[in-house]
Amino acid sequence: MKRFVFSISFVVLTLISSLSVFADEAIIVFKGEKIIENKPYYLRLTNGNILTGEIVEIFMDEKDGEAIKIKTAIGTATVYAKQVAAFRLEEESYRQTHRIFLMPTAEPIGNNHFIGAFEGVFLYAGVGWEWLSVTAGRTFVPTVPGSEQFSLMT
Repeated sequence: MKRFVFSISFVVLTLISSLSVFADEAIIVFKGEKIIENKPYYLRLTNGNILTGEIVEIFMDEKDGEAIKIKTAIGTATVYAKQVAAFRLEEESYRQTHRIFLMPTAEPIGNNHFIGAFEGVFLYAGVGWEWLSVTAGRTFVPTVPGSEQFSLMT
């Protein structure tokens, strides 16, 4: 009986885990990266321009090679793989949003983290999870006693 229950449990867990795998199934690969439908992407081009938007098509051009069409706020652009310097999901591209953490323009860090040194004497770090962001820092000024150093946590 224990063997039967174990077998059924194994089958059920396998089915449940396969459902979550297929939920975010990537549709195609561009520059070695899997593309997920209906998610905004961040593209930094070799000339310094930045594009954000949903990828609507991936195709191969005989002359210029692999290319994508990305739908942005101002229209649809065709970008060739050789023009792309950085390519990732938009939610993974905001590592420095803590720099604008002043109300009302504050944005959460998201599922990310950072470590920084402001002016070389204020060391700080932050972690984020979805809508929650925690940032903490402390000054390390030489010749100033530790009791007079400045600490901050938000």
